[in-house]
Amino acid sequence: MTTIKYGTATPDGFDGEAAVSISRQTHEECVRTVAIDYATVRDEEFVVGVYDAAMELVGASDVLGDERFEGEIGLDERLTETQTVTVMLHHVEDGLGGPIRINDIVVLDNATVQLRGREIEVRQ
Repeated sequence: MTTIKYGTATPDGFDGEAAVSISRQTHEECVRTVAIDYATVRDEEFVVGVYDAAMELVGASDVLGDERFEGEIGLDERLTETQTVTVMLHHVEDGLGGPIRINDIVVLDNATVQLRGREIEVRQ
């Protein structure tokens, strides 16, 4: 599930080819979505992948067009403890393709996703 706040625009001062940003977040319960400040790729469709602290893919956006994305991405795997989450831009190749690189550097960002209060026990 991808929830978009609004559609086409570029980050202030953006003159590159790709960018993504995520800020520190605090949740009351287990984390089912993460908020993306922005993600954009010039002249290409893309997907935003969300990774947990072990760099396991836990969620991905829908295919996004040549636009600035701001919004939430639903997670396939809930996060049940405070950890660093990484968001990475990917090419579209039958879904989630390889990472987008600019000058051989993968376009990504990370931030702490914190659970307020006690850690949540996941019941099967």
